[in-house]
Amino acid sequence: MPEAYILKETENYTVFYFEDLNFWPLRHKLVMFHHWDYDDSNENTLVKNGLHISYDIEDNGFYLTVEKPAVHEVHVLVEETYGINEFYFPKENEEDDTEYVLDETGLEDIKVPYVFTNVNELFNMDQFSETGHAAICGITRSGKTTLLISMTKRFLRNDAMVLYRDDGGGEFRYLAYQFKNATRVFIPEGPGIRLQIGLPVKVERFDWKHPGTIIEQVYKGDYPFNVIVFDPFANVEFPKMIGKFYYRLLRDMLSFLQRKSYSEKYPLVFALDELNDIAAPRSKGYALSEEAKAFVSLVLRKTGKHNVKILCTTHRLQQLSSDFRSQIDNIFIKRYAGADTWAFLKDNTITFNKWAYIKLWKIITTMPPEHFIYVDRYRRFDRYEFTDIPRPKVEYECLGILGGEGEGRKAVCPKCGFTWTYKGDRDETRCPSCRAYVYFDSE
Repeated sequence: MPEAYILKETENYTVFYFEDLNFWPLRHKLVMFHHWDYDDSNENTLVKNGLHISYDIEDNGFYLTVEKPAVHEVHVLVEETYGINEFYFPKENEEDDTEYVLDETGLEDIKVPYVFTNVNELFNMDQFSETGHAAICGITRSGKTTLLISMTKRFLRNDAMVLYRDDGGGEFRYLAYQFKNATRVFIPEGPGIRLQIGLPVKVERFDWKHPGTIIEQVYKGDYPFNVIVFDPFANVEFPKMIGKFYYRLLRDMLSFLQRKSYSEKYPLVFALDELNDIAAPRSKGYALSEEAKAFVSLVLRKTGKHNVKILCTTHRLQQLSSDFRSQIDNIFIKRYAGADTWAFLKDNTITFNKWAYIKLWKIITTMPPEHFIYVDRYRRFDRYEFTDIPRPKVEYECLGILGGEGEGRKAVCPKCGFTWTYKGDRDETRCPSCRAYVYFDSE
């Protein structure tokens, strides 16, 4: 007999499981009669008025993660569609009348079959190209950036070169404090653009429209720790500026590496804090054209052939392109929540019984910042603990804002041939002469 369960209920969302029921009748009502739309940026997600419903379909039922304001609407539709108005909490077995509660006491006897992994292999410079890319996944404030800096520090100790993308938080200064005379910070050229930092680091400027000089300078090898600080200087009036910059940087990096002698391709760790900003299918605010986003994924995928290891953080691994996700060999799981947790568990815990599955789910959604689960390239996984990074008080301030697109883009009307300079930020505009649409490609 079909039944409905509430697996988790928080202040922000509720997790349902519907046993022996088909999701499609409910989805049909949500989309056709209640105006829910498919979310292009999130797989298996419906969206309406900023609210989200995530679904995961199994052979014998389906899961729903419903944001709180939409829970009542879902209750009503479930009763209309399936005739169900009562929800249960899962029980351990049919004979036991004790309601199962997802807490540490109820799960203490459940064993999660961890498999021994050796995280030290990732930092072995003799296996640099074999160990592949790595991603650190977790929600905000789960400790992703802290772990990224700790891992970057270890690569630096092992004599790797590092190119670090700071997302505007300035956390790189904690690592620069330990590598004071070995740190170089790249900032864009522009009137009034300045970086004030209370450390003896080298500050170099670059033309943000031609960032290939950054890659050339990095490969000279005179500074092991290289940091790009661009986001704080970007003009908010041109929201695509950040996406365009990193598109150009990755484009120039691939071109440089493809032409460089292999003997000169020293091991480079490209650390990207919040990769979703530039590589997600739909990066709100940093959005690129579909062609440019596809090219970013292509570059990230091809860098492994040129002795470059991508080390990134992401709050939504599933939001990255499947083309790039398939190239990530090492996954570091921090505290996670929602459908992303299920997607990870479903792919990597197929041999678990349901209670071990639930316990691991509980662990992942409640882990403290100093813990992580490491999944290696063979999909073995284990739980680790690491210490927080020292956080010395370092004066740090970014001054000035870039002036926008400058000379603009040349536009030619395909209908009447009128030519002019377009200084806006959209990927399409209209001809001032005949009002025909003109589209810009690439970026």
